[in-house]
Amino acid sequence: MRGLYSRIAYIRSVTVAFVACCCLICFSHPAEAQLNTYVFSTGTGAVMDDMTTGVSGLLFGGGDDVASGAINIGFNFTFNGVSYSQFSVNTMD
Repeated sequence: MRGLYSRIAYIRSVTVAFVACCCLICFSHPAEAQLNTYVFSTGTGAVMDDMTTGVSGLLFGGGDDVASGAINIGFNFTFNGVSYSQFSVNTMD
């Protein structure tokens, strides 16, 4: 009888450990956006702003591998743990 009880206790402890590991794996991942729940839509008839006058360009000429200066975007965002508040534009001919 003693062997049967120790075998049941072993099976029970293995089962508890397995369930605990499964729960740890399932609930330890941070919430990630699911692409299948994102709503894509298209539209027609949108009016674009006229940008032919009264605007300044970031890059001029047809240079190759030219970079603009850093431009403030007006807010901070984090990418790969680094906070950014500026951007620049590069050409690649």
